[in-house]
Amino acid sequence: SGRPPLAYDFASLNVGSTVAGLDVPGVRQHALATRPIADLVERIEAKLDAGARRLVVVGGGAAGVEMAFCLDARLRSMGRAPAITLLTDRERLLPERPPALSERVSAAAARRGIAVVCGAIATAVEADRVLLAGSEPLPSDLTVWVTGAAAWPWLARTGLPTDARGFVRVTDTLQVVEFPALFAAGDCAVLESWPEIPKAGVYAVREGATLVENLR
Repeated sequence: SGRPPLAYDFASLNVGSTVAGLDVPGVRQHALATRPIADLVERIEAKLDAGARRLVVVGGGAAGVEMAFCLDARLRSMGRAPAITLLTDRERLLPERPPALSERVSAAAARRGIAVVCGAIATAVEADRVLLAGSEPLPSDLTVWVTGAAAWPWLARTGLPTDARGFVRVTDTLQVVEFPALFAAGDCAVLESWPEIPKAGVYAVREGATLVENLR
């Protein structure tokens, strides 16, 4: 924006992703989203230092579970009794994983005193609570938004081939489908041969070597 176009012989899109559900009322103002992650720890520490004890983690995937467990450990290390709620709109934690693992994680949460609320939809976030559809609000000194990856909206406006979620479709060489001079890797891309690949950093890292070799 505001600059002349850049010509290229080859280019690569590596813009990552944003967090799903940022359009839920109050999320941008009152919740801490996990992306961008660069200053996440600093922002969480500032809230904890300010006395936050009642925490709500929205998102029951692997990242949400990890966040809830880490916050529990952090508060205990500060000598503060945590009151953490792990909230998911699915029927169980880790819905993409085997049910046995979900049960083990739920049991581990119970041992730590982390409350797990399944099948609940957050409709809004306020400064001191999370509003739920059809349920009483959850009090919260700190709400962490860990709802999974979403594609940047501008990708769908480029005219490039995207899937139903807005991620750029690429071949196994990481070249954009129908645009061999353009590559895409990491969370912004979706492999045609493996569309269900999780949006997790380990896959983006593994794609790095292929991307470098093919660009060269």
